[in-house]
Amino acid sequence: MTNRGTSGKRPGKRPGGSAASEARARTGRGRFSAFQVGILIVVLILVLVMIAVPVRNYFQQRAEIARLSASIDERTERRDTLLGEIEKYRSEAYIREQARQRLGVIEPGETPFRIIDPEITTSTATTGGGDDTTPGVSAPWWDILWNSVASPDTGVSLPGTDPEPDPADEAGKGHLPTAVPPPAEEQPAPAPAE
Repeated sequence: MTNRGTSGKRPGKRPGGSAASEARARTGRGRFSAFQVGILIVVLILVLVMIAVPVRNYFQQRAEIARLSASIDERTERRDTLLGEIEKYRSEAYIREQARQRLGVIEPGETPFRIIDPEITTSTATTGGGDDTTPGVSAPWWDILWNSVASPDTGVSLPGTDPEPDPADEAGKGHLPTAVPPPAEEQPAPAPAE
């Protein structure tokens, strides 16, 4: 009996092929050559690079979106606070209250009162310390000013200025002397006794 699909050739052989090529094909099916492995590695590296860059960009953009969303939320909250302040100033009662507190404005017909600390007296000198050499407070300010400039012996000094230091006091404060004292003269040694 003959098979219909065959042309009288033996079933295991390929037409035009040799036994050596067939043996190579059987042994090479499970193994890759070094060249094929190298190409496979290069292709995998290219695929990883092509995937890694867009993934990195994706995560960077997600972080940027999150940061911008937080900034938008913060500014929206600030805007709502400022709009609330604007609404307050549209109220006539709030404007009057702020004018009273900040500017001391009073309504017509009201009597203003100012509470003064009882410990503050007008006779206390602000520059006094010990004996009072300043002119009295009853004198006008221009007389006090003229007297402080005209006579330097009054001992009045302007605030923030120190009087010129006494040179004798500076020597006692640990400053080095400016002049070096001359060396002590040596006395001649006595002549040896003979």
